[in-house]
Amino acid sequence: MHNLPQISESLDLYEEGGLDGLRAFGTPGPEPGQQSIPPGAMQALKARLSDGEQGFGKLQRDPTVA
Repeated sequence: MHNLPQISESLDLYEEGGLDGLRAFGTPGPEPGQQSIPPGAMQALKARLSDGEQGFGKLQRDPTVA
């Protein structure tokens, strides 16, 4: 289901400013450069996921892991 307040806000922006008004709505997600996961934790996660024994490789080899 759609977020009705967001749809309503989008329609208001369009009525007030057309496509340029909609563009003012912005894009979802964090601001450029913002990270939710600290860099050290992200590096550790990437290393673990790329590990053939503990990462995604294990999922590809073992169908019982879900």
